[in-house]
Amino acid sequence: MTRQAIIMSLIWILFTLAGCSRPSIVGSWESTRAPGLEVTFRSDGTYGVTLPDQLGPGAEISGNYEVDRNRVRLTQPKLAVELPFGVPTPDLSRFFPDQIDLDVAFKTDDEVVIAGNMMLQGNYKRKTRQ
Repeated sequence: MTRQAIIMSLIWILFTLAGCSRPSIVGSWESTRAPGLEVTFRSDGTYGVTLPDQLGPGAEISGNYEVDRNRVRLTQPKLAVELPFGVPTPDLSRFFPDQIDLDVAFKTDDEVVIAGNMMLQGNYKRKTRQ
């Protein structure tokens, strides 16, 4: 095989592998099971889970996340709730585990199935890319 053929083969392999990359979890995802439940993964490694209004207006769980193949680990979850009359949100972190492990399977680039946590499990459709 000539040097030019080898170089062309390597270039073809690189372009083929580049097309095989996994979709990104970064963006906002809306639950198809629970109206008002939205999960946002930001490119800086932080996340936010907006909870349905039944749990309090503006209720959100936030923290950091790590991705390892099809597993997403949510760490340091903290709950924030908007309370009336400027009442400060009590520290409810003791009610949360230090981490939450989720299994995420992409059905398409814009639809995922989340398992591993009863509150968050279900199908999600991408709302926005970030």
